Amino acid sequence: MFQNKNPTLDHCFYGVWIRVSGTWRLIQVTDEMPCKNIKSGSVFMRYNNAKQLQIWPSLIEKAYAKSFGCYEYLVGGSYMNALEDLSGVPC
Repeated sequence: MFQNKNPTLDHCFYGVWIRVSGTWRLIQVTDEMPCKNIKSGSVFMRYNNAKQLQIWPSLIEKAYAKSFGCYEYLVGGSYMNALEDLSGVPC
């Protein structure tokens, strides 16, 4: 599912294969994860030690949201559609 990782860059880039409208696409994302700070608005967090913190679920969610345009479009979706998009197998 993951294409590659380049640890020499300031931010690590990952490629996640996701099925979008029946076609497999490589969605590229960074290891920065959006989060909300009440005082200053939106900010990004980064994992300092990716090997121990298991960031792969967050990377898959970020790539899936990117394939739809943004995180807001994931609200209210069907888990069956999500499983089919991630696995390629009809549910």
